[in-house]
Amino acid sequence: MSPLLTRLERIPARLTSRTVVLLAALLVLLVTASGALAAPGTLRMLQVSPSLGHRVAVTAPGGGTFSVNPGRSQIRVTPGGGDALLTYAWCVLPRVGITSGIDYAVDLQTPADTPELATPALQEAAWLMSRADDLLASAANPGREAAAVQVAVWQLTGQAADIPAVTADTALNARVAALRAMAAGRTAGTAPTLAVAAPAVAGAPVAVTVTGTPGAVVTLSATGGALSATQVTLDADGTARVSLTPAAAGEARVVATTPGWVLWRAVHPSTRPAQDLSWVVPSTLTAELVVPVAAAPPVTPEVPVTPVVPVTPPAPAPPSVVPTGRPAALHLVKTAPRAVMTGLPVRYTLTITNVTGRTAEDVVVRDVLPRGTYLRATPAGATLVKGVVVWRIGDLAPKATVVRRITLWTLPTTGPVLRNAATAVASNAALVRARAVTRVLPLPPGAQPSVTG
Repeated sequence: MSPLLTRLERIPARLTSRTVVLLAALLVLLVTASGALAAPGTLRMLQVSPSLGHRVAVTAPGGGTFSVNPGRSQIRVTPGGGDALLTYAWCVLPRVGITSGIDYAVDLQTPADTPELATPALQEAAWLMSRADDLLASAANPGREAAAVQVAVWQLTGQAADIPAVTADTALNARVAALRAMAAGRTAGTAPTLAVAAPAVAGAPVAVTVTGTPGAVVTLSATGGALSATQVTLDADGTARVSLTPAAAGEARVVATTPGWVLWRAVHPSTRPAQDLSWVVPSTLTAELVVPVAAAPPVTPEVPVTPVVPVTPPAPAPPSVVPTGRPAALHLVKTAPRAVMTGLPVRYTLTITNVTGRTAEDVVVRDVLPRGTYLRATPAGATLVKGVVVWRIGDLAPKATVVRRITLWTLPTTGPVLRNAATAVASNAALVRARAVTRVLPLPPGAQPSVTG
């Protein structure tokens, strides 16, 4: 059973034994039923435990304070037409009260229907929620730890001021800052992505790049080919590489899975305001890559030739000429997220491979900044020349691969579709192109929470 559920206090054992199944059922039911809309359901507050144990003044965004006893909530959630589940949740609307023992009608939201939940700050909050069980279990004072997680969640969801002295409790503030540092740049779960660095040929290994959350453990499987490893741990830049050897011409498939969490939020209707609450549900994140496989070139057998004895002496041989040989050839792959919110960064990865047995000389990679984007910093090892980021890679050995990354920031003037093109060329290899297309989603309208005394 998930550690998220094993320490649920004062909940009958006959209910908690079904919780893992109910979590999965809730996830399937709501994702299937929601489509582009949130799913209806009910929420009942059971209790807040553990908590700080007393009220403390918390600074609100824009100034002023509100008084609250922060801690972790125990709730019961029932999707429309589904079974109830018991879980832990965290307040994301602290200045509105909620009464225990009442079934509230709510909208149940996930990133699939509410893009706001996929933004970096809310994903950092979701990461803290996913680690809360372990944090509380190892804390000398679980109540203070629960209060620190709750205040950090308020900061990340815009309900508390993003300042070091966010409460009137100095020790609590220090722990909140430490938790924020732990969560910086984290996500509750990022689905892995897969890419091949070069065209695949039957019987020959080809590099497969796995990208995702740094430190994530990714399990791999393949059909139509063999992998050099079936499990990898992503390094500090969120990548790992394995080789795939296709068995025959046609296609091979690679599937990557990694454990993660999905952020949920229960939102009360404006006609009956009460605290909105968020929690995380364990899930398996999956990616699949279909690799076209070409047939191996035929092997021409050597045919013995009977020597012919010349009747007359051969003519003098002309001066020897050193053949120039075949040129090198490059392969360029450019990856980017499928969608991003306006004003947020778009991270691109460029993978350049010399697919021949000859050194590619003086390789140069160029990436043109699309209209409506800007650089906060030029990537390491690159130069910016009249709106073009240029990497001078130099010689690239046979079959070698290099990876370059660039982060662009979107503007309110960025169009609904962002197209970014890149090229790679060498002095002895023709120019190749690659592009990535990203949808730019508008930010959802802000909603100022109502204040109730």
